[in-house]
Amino acid sequence: MTKGIRLLILFVLVSIIVAYSCTSVIMDDKKESEKVFKEYINLLYTVKPKSQSNRNMTLQQVHTENIFQDVMTENAYNSLWKDQIPLVLSLIVNRNNYDIKVNNIDIENYHKNKDGTTTYTYNVHLNIFSPLDKRHREEKLRGRATLKKIKFKWKIVKDKQFNLEKILLK
Repeated sequence: MTKGIRLLILFVLVSIIVAYSCTSVIMDDKKESEKVFKEYINLLYTVKPKSQSNRNMTLQQVHTENIFQDVMTENAYNSLWKDQIPLVLSLIVNRNNYDIKVNNIDIENYHKNKDGTTTYTYNVHLNIFSPLDKRHREEKLRGRATLKKIKFKWKIVKDKQFNLEKILLK
């Protein structure tokens, strides 16, 4: 009887240790994915104007340095360029001499999907500053990004902005 109780106690202790380690791995996954997500947002939306001599940017000039390769899958990167978001941001910043900086990233919703992906619904508070006329405005951008762990690294697989066009046309 005492042998059975000892085995039961041992089994319960092992179960608690396994459950705790699995929970910490899940929490680490959330922290890791959030770190990659925030890095991506900062890379995409922090844009400074180029020098005066390099104002007429072409797609090749913007595209030469792949700063997104560590945080995006190739398909997501190609989709981003198909939508021409980095090009449009760079062109608007350069033509209007704006500085765009990410002020704050609010995660509205975090959802772990059944297929192993993670989806973030977010609000990004952007500071848009024009050094020429010293105008400063803040805009709130809404979007949804999906990440997936590929080869032990979280990467953006899909990103959708809901009001970027409206913000840029102001």
